[in-house]
Amino acid sequence: MVDNMSKRGFDPLTYKYQGEEPEPGSIKEVAAGVYWVRMPMWGRLNHINVWLLRDDDAWTIVDTGLNRKDVQDCWQKVFDKYLQGMPVTRVIATHLHGDHTGNAGWLCRKWGAELWMSRSDFYMCKVMAADGPNDVPDDAIKFYRRAGFDEARLERYRQRFGQFGANISELPAGYR
Repeated sequence: MVDNMSKRGFDPLTYKYQGEEPEPGSIKEVAAGVYWVRMPMWGRLNHINVWLLRDDDAWTIVDTGLNRKDVQDCWQKVFDKYLQGMPVTRVIATHLHGDHTGNAGWLCRKWGAELWMSRSDFYMCKVMAADGPNDVPDDAIKFYRRAGFDEARLERYRQRFGQFGANISELPAGYR
């Protein structure tokens, strides 16, 4: 176990696997049947931790990474090297953010797997993914203006609105 110092002083957390992070396209067993997978992202947060669970004679994926070709290539490497010929039967999205749901539809179609996620996140994700750049709600602009956004910040909001769907593969029609 390694103790870390944060910029604010002592970090009380210990990181059991510090320095042992799996490379994209590989896995690390952290408990019996529980495998840690890291998927690439861009920006300050350069990865997301996702999980592969051995489920008797099948696999469950928990969270999916962004809907990007490089992430799908990492998943394919994991499938080819580690699944031992067993199928993925469930994909669990812990919440609606694109790094957690981005490949949910792709994975469900690829494996014929069920998507498991909360009702509210499923429907909100579908709605947000359907928004386009020209769909900026007037109510949202009014809200952010009252909250103190200046015109430059409102313009950045307008420019970014509708980009959520670019990180989400089309979700299945249903969920569990």
